[in-house]
Amino acid sequence: MVDCKAVNTPVEPRSESGSEEGEGTLMDPVEARRYRRSAARWNYLALDRVDLSVCANLLARSMARPTVGDERGIKRAIRYLSGAPRCIWKFHGQKGVDQLCVYSDSDWAGCLATRRSTSGGIVYHGAHPITHWSKRQNNVALSSGEAELNGQVKAISEVMGIKHAAHEMGMKVGAQLRGDSSAAQGILTRKGVGKVKHLEVKHLWVQEKVREGAVKPVKVPRIVNVADLLTHPCSGVEMGKHLGRSGVEVRAAQ
Repeated sequence: MVDCKAVNTPVEPRSESGSEEGEGTLMDPVEARRYRRSAARWNYLALDRVDLSVCANLLARSMARPTVGDERGIKRAIRYLSGAPRCIWKFHGQKGVDQLCVYSDSDWAGCLATRRSTSGGIVYHGAHPITHWSKRQNNVALSSGEAELNGQVKAISEVMGIKHAAHEMGMKVGAQLRGDSSAAQGILTRKGVGKVKHLEVKHLWVQEKVREGAVKPVKVPRIVNVADLLTHPCSGVEMGKHLGRSGVEVRAAQ
């Protein structure tokens, strides 16, 4: 694929399969081993590339039992990377920054095979991106509000870890959680489970952090929530807009 034709996204928008996981003809052991090696490499690349996070997440789902046809995802990602081999995280000079900000989003029941949701998030110190993730949730969420809440539990856990690390280095920073879900924000700012009887201990933990002032939840419009890029396959236009807001620049081959 050295001379392959480039594409503008690493995953076709809404390209997830509707079949059950493991359904279909399994790859032979040699091909399966090659697929797993390739998927592991994409996971490694995604640590530094926001644009590859969803792609790596989707490829990893087939690592246990790759089936014939799964290699199409690898080939699509290679075609994207051939046209956009460079990803630059921009760190412009900034002074007096004492705030961490984490964007959180989820794609409710986005996995058509398992109906599990995907959590996405990205943490900033001022305007500087620090870390990001795209991860399928462990349990099936019963509503979009619950899916968003699960994503925000992950986001608060990440930003609290960075906040504690900053404290160990003598830096006092606040933390702000930005999401586009009114339902999740309502649960975060109340006390107790209320009418939502199936809330878990982890949800009560984030309520406590909000009450203590350790994290301040702020609702933002979906259009400016850059974590949307990390929850589902986007079109080239959507991905370009989110990358432009995220402080990350993808460059084509010279």
